[in-house]
Amino acid sequence: MPSFHVYVMQMCIFNKIVKNSGLPRCRLCGEPVQIGDEVVSFPAVGTRIKHYLYHRECFEKTLH
Repeated sequence: MPSFHVYVMQMCIFNKIVKNSGLPRCRLCGEPVQIGDEVVSFPAVGTRIKHYLYHRECFEKTLH
């Protein structure tokens, strides 16, 4: 399993993601990620998208 990071989405990170890849969405629920949301990110090797983003709540549901 690849390493992952849990963090709160901040405006500077959000703006970089929007500039490079468009509006970020959770890959599980499809809802947009907003500033202040707790997110989990996985590195995506070999793709233009640098990280896969998930809401922390959605990610924890997949573990149980």
